[in-house]
Amino acid sequence: MKILFFDFLLWLLSLVSLLFYFTKKVNLLLLYGIVFLGLLSIIRISWILYDCIFKRKGNFSFYILSSLSFVLNGTNAIFLFFLFLLALGFTGSH
Repeated sequence: MKILFFDFLLWLLSLVSLLFYFTKKVNLLLLYGIVFLGLLSIIRISWILYDCIFKRKGNFSFYILSSLSFVLNGTNAIFLFFLFLLALGFTGSH
């Protein structure tokens, strides 16, 4: 279960960035935070794939937790990408 702790932490930080998007003024710090969280999510996806391909473990629960972690990080990366595009629209052309 400790494999999912970092994934839930990334989800929580993404929701906090969405909350900041709607409550605070959109600035470059929010944009940099979204990019940083997106990069962390992509690094986590690649680490999960590395674990599944090169560190093949015999127990079945490892693959279930890894696939759940992969889905969490994939949807998180897509969510952060669209949030980045939304925030970029408010900071780019003014």
